[in-house]
Amino acid sequence: MEKILVVDDEQGLRDVLSIMLKRAGYAVTVASDGDEAIAQVQKEIFDLVITDLKMPRVGGLEVLKAVKTASPDTVVLMITAFASADSAVEAMKQGAFHYLAKPWRPEEVRQLVADALEKIRLRRESRTLK
Repeated sequence: MEKILVVDDEQGLRDVLSIMLKRAGYAVTVASDGDEAIAQVQKEIFDLVITDLKMPRVGGLEVLKAVKTASPDTVVLMITAFASADSAVEAMKQGAFHYLAKPWRPEEVRQLVADALEKIRLRRESRTLK
């Protein structure tokens, strides 16, 4: 079962994502801010991290850096209400898999999660074959 970390300072969005992903069969952990997310990724490896970009104190880009340092294979999906070309480019440069603007549609998130996890599976299969 794939493990997903959901990071958002808005409880409602954390809850919606968590419920939706658990129903889809994933093991979901939640973090209410960037500090909590970084602590989680330092003690546990996740297949996918879905993080809000703008959060108090520690934002999504810092979470992205910490994830990539702790587990380079973990895929990171950035979500934000403050979409801009500059922040999207920066997130992608730092290794984000995708950048999604709020409000998002559940089917869009489900498809991105499936695509991200497929990327991980293919990467692992490729390593195994080598």
